[in-house]
Formats: sequence, structure tokens, C-alpha cells
Amino acid sequence: MKQEVAIKKAEDLINQLFPSDESEKDSTLLTLARNPLNLNMILRLHRKNLGSGARLPESRADLFRQILDLQLISRPEARGVDMILDNNDEKHRQRVLQKLALSMENTTTIEYKNLLDRMRNFIQELGYPENISAKAKDFLKVLIEKSELILKKDEYYEFAHSLFQSYLIASEVKHSQQENLLYEKWEQNLLYESCIIYTSLLVNPTDFILHFYKESNPRGQILAERCYQELPVKKRENLELLKKEREKYLFSRLEEYLQHGQWREANEETFSLMLIITQRNDEGWLTLENIINFPIQDLYRIDQLWLEYSRGKFGNSVQQRIYQSLGGTKEYNYDVWRSMGERVGWRQGGKWLYYSNYNFSQTAPSGHMPSLGAYFWVWSYFPPVQTCRV
Repeated sequence: MKQEVAIKKAEDLINQLFPSDESEKDSTLLTLARNPLNLNMILRLHRKNLGSGARLPESRADLFRQILDLQLISRPEARGVDMILDNNDEKHRQRVLQKLALSMENTTTIEYKNLLDRMRNFIQELGYPENISAKAKDFLKVLIEKSELILKKDEYYEFAHSLFQSYLIASEVKHSQQENLLYEKWEQNLLYESCIIYTSLLVNPTDFILHFYKESNPRGQILAERCYQELPVKKRENLELLKKEREKYLFSRLEEYLQHGQWREANEETFSLMLIITQRNDEGWLTLENIINFPIQDLYRIDQLWLEYSRGKFGNSVQQRIYQSLGGTKEYNYDVWRSMGERVGWRQGGKWLYYSNYNFSQTAPSGHMPSLGAYFWVWSYFPPVQTCRV
């Protein structure tokens, strides 16, 4: 019997992580599950929700919200734990944590006395006039010992995870209408992550995301793309203005380089865009999974720009046609790759060229660009670029 229940739980979890419905193939739930913290939270929620028909969340904001409800409401009630503060529409328990997180801004640790003083002030702000000191101390104790949302680390205290803190900051910013704080301090680590989570708390995040696409600081554009990718796929698809403006700002630098014949700069911007779109800026390199799952419309836009400004000489689709004409498939074949390198000018005199020796000019052989150095083979794994044009 226990084995049957375990199998049923596993099957339900797998079906939600890997939906058979093709319309959900880009679901963010699987992406969330790749993070150990997120996976742990997903398993907790799945165990709680099994049999209720409730679906697992598809955004980090919903995931954190449900986990906080579980730790601050459902689990304490089931165990008969007195959480000190009311469980009402104002969510006083979470509001105190939100206020605490926002007051800490970009610091992750706090001394006990400072923590207790802030708790006392926040509880008083919520309208608890009596026994404030006792309530603050008791509430802090259950947060640490029962809900495990605040942990003791050496002589300091901190949230169970910095992402919890960022979520709470985002929630308090939304509740108290302090969006300007994110505009002013987005470069701070915790607030940077708060911006991303805040995006999915908004009904229509178009203006918020576009603010960062327009930033002169290149890191702002990276943040904008992170915010965009944070949104569930179905929500992104319904934000037509955001999709249109994203394309305008995200690919503007590449178009400018190509327009002025700055081929090397355009080549490097292409790889930079790939890192931004796949959220691999910190790593600085791509995995095969990143390449296989590269957004097809973005791939088409990159190809379209290269084709337009090279008059059909350079581009992903040009490289694909050449590679396939030589008998190339996804299966590695050194003879085909060698022939490909010789055809597009990545090999000369029987040797592969160093990136610094590539011909970044209009006189380069057809298909020479975009050339991505060690990633010269990636286009064989992309879907046929032509299919993007429908």
C-alpha cells in the first residue's frame, strides 16, 4: 500500500514537471526545480497538496508565497503552534518579515538586539499596542524554532535563504508602493534579485521591465532580460507591447554594429546576447542544454539582422545550409566539421584558426560569421532557422 502511494506521488510530480501538453513545454516549473532550494520547496508543497487537485506554482513568487503560507499558517495550525500574531487578511506574520527584510536592504545578517528592536517596532505599527516586547520576543522565537524562516549563524541572525529575503523585499515594495527604491538601488545584490521577483508580482510589468532595457548601464539590460524570463511563458505571450519593445532594445546594439560594418563587435555582441538570453552571463559560457533550448524567435531575430546587413552572406541559417550540404547532422563527424571549417574560412592551410585570426570583414567567405570561437559547432544543434519565420 505504501509503495502504491509513493508511486502515485512520484507520477503526479513527474507529470507536473514534464507536462505532456505541448502548449506547456516551456513551463517554468522544471526550470525552478533545477535549483536545490526551489526543488526542496516544490517537494514540500507537492506533499502538502497531493490529492487536493492543486497545481504546483510556475513562478518563484508563487512558490515563495505558498511556502511562507505553509510555514507561517498551515503547518503551525496543524501542529497547534501559537504563532503569536494574527492570521488575517493583512497577513501580519508575513508583513513583519517583509518590513524586516526591507529595513535590512542589502545586508543579510543582523544582531539579536537590533533584530528584536525592529520586530517590536514593526509589530507596533501593525496595531498591537499591548505587551509589544513580549510579543516580539515570542514571535521571533517561533520563527526560529518552529517556522525555520530565520536562522542563527554564529552571533548573528539571517533569513533561511537570501532569496526569501529578496522575495519579502519585493512583496513589501509592492505593498507599500516603493517601486522607486528598486529603480534607485537595483545594482545592490539583494535588491537586484528583488527586482526580478517583483516583476512576477505585477499584473502588467511592462513599464517596470522596459525601464531597465532602456538603462545605459549594460547590466541593466541583463536585469531586464532576467525579469522578462522570470515571467511564466503564457504571461509573456500576452504582453504584446513588452515583446515588441524588448526586441527593439535587446537587439539594438547588434543592429548598430552590423549597420556600420563593425563585424568583430557584432560577432562578440551576438555571443553576449546569447549569454543574456540564456542567463549565463555569470558563467560566461553555454551548455548544450542552453543551445538546444535557445528561444527560436530570438534565434530568428539574430539571423535576420546578420542576413540583412551582410546581404545574405552571413548568418546562422547560412551556416546551417552549408553544414547540411556537406552531410552534417547532430552526430559528430570530424570530416564534415573539417570541411565546414575550410568552406567558411575557419581553417586555413590544414589548421584551425585562432579566433584572433578570423576575417571580420565583408571579404570573409560566406558563412564565416557569426563565428563563436569554441562554439563554432553550436548552430548544428539549433532548430532549422527557417522554421522561425512562420
